[in-house]
Amino acid sequence: MAEAAQYCQAICDETSTTTVDGVLGWKFRSLGDGAYGYTPNGAAPFGTVAGGKWFVAQGWYIAGALSGDLQKYQMISHDGTTVTNPVVAGISIGGLTVGSRVLVGRDSGSGFDTSEYTLAGATTSGGNTCVMNEVIKTDTPDTGYIRVNGVPYTYTALNRGTKTFTITGTWGQVHAIASPAWCPFIDKVAASATEASSNYTYSADFAARLKVRLGSGVSPLQPFETTFSAGSSATNGTNAIATSDV
Repeated sequence: MAEAAQYCQAICDETSTTTVDGVLGWKFRSLGDGAYGYTPNGAAPFGTVAGGKWFVAQGWYIAGALSGDLQKYQMISHDGTTVTNPVVAGISIGGLTVGSRVLVGRDSGSGFDTSEYTLAGATTSGGNTCVMNEVIKTDTPDTGYIRVNGVPYTYTALNRGTKTFTITGTWGQVHAIASPAWCPFIDKVAASATEASSNYTYSADFAARLKVRLGSGVSPLQPFETTFSAGSSATNGTNAIATSDV
């Protein structure tokens, strides 16, 4: 990151012949035409790096940063407002037995919170979208799992503005208006000893619940269920405990 910042400074040097999108680098010493009162910074046109963080110059936006690096940047919008990057979190469950069913969701205090959302309209036979009445929670992943009337699906897209989920394939059954829906963070058959959720934007700590079961096959296991706290880490989670049911 420090090298990237130094490079940006170098290409903006008064004697530099490097171009950015066809524009000579020195012209980026001051962004815009002065309408917002930007103060040119000849020494660091794109901002400075201190303490492992890039304090980006006013009006510039760093695109394409890795999710794990978002907190290493602080930006200032064109009107002088300091912008804080979102914290990316996730959930990871270890100690799994391949073939077991893994379910992770919000804890209601006595089980899973299965009524996060309600359908704003009935699903359409052969369709692949559903619209919710409620505002989609900030920490609902952009892609992941959804259960409608308890039936599990995966969704590949989420439009937060229209509160619309797009599922994989099509609805196998029609779900009526006001049907309950919720979004587990993990809802799958374990393919490895560790399974993880899609990343999501951290909003606040919450209590999560894990349930693992493997009731058939050569080595069935007793159902395992526990709760844990999900915070701002990219690897929130816990380990499952496998106890033979033979």
